[in-house]
Amino acid sequence: MKDVKRINGLTSAMVNKFSKLWRSNSVSNKTKVKLYETFVVPVLLYGSECWHLRKEDERRILTAEMTWLRRLLKVTRRDKNRNEMVWGMLHQEMTLLYRIGKRRLNWFGHASQMGSERLSAKVMYYHVSGKRNQGRQPKKWTDNIKDEMETRNIHLQEAMTIVWDRDKWKSQVAASSSL
Repeated sequence: MKDVKRINGLTSAMVNKFSKLWRSNSVSNKTKVKLYETFVVPVLLYGSECWHLRKEDERRILTAEMTWLRRLLKVTRRDKNRNEMVWGMLHQEMTLLYRIGKRRLNWFGHASQMGSERLSAKVMYYHVSGKRNQGRQPKKWTDNIKDEMETRNIHLQEAMTIVWDRDKWKSQVAASSSL
């Protein structure tokens, strides 16, 4: 949660650097979106393939994304425009959460192809023995991977075979749409 707050803060700082541009009427929305995609989105997505996000973290990211996009369009929540309408006006096809999931699955495919002696592969398949604390267990990275696969209708066993065919895996990851 600290990482998500920190990254959201860094990304918000980048959005604020462009505040005069977002308010400008002389710059087209298409240009604003290109600048957003070039300067703002990479700040948020840096290292996101390794994150394990809870529902609250996902909600924070989506809320921040919609705030930034509305600021880009000069539309407030009082205008009662739905999120889908804002995405449509800016021709956005993927949410940031979808991009994070896509990057996670790409990393999963990359790590799955590694030899078992590589550290990434060892960590991915390592089982910690011992006693767990009482209460709900924290969400793990592999839980996020399973959720991403469920949304794309991929079964884990099927994924483990598809991963070895890189082109097929890339097309499988890119197959569905987020909106």
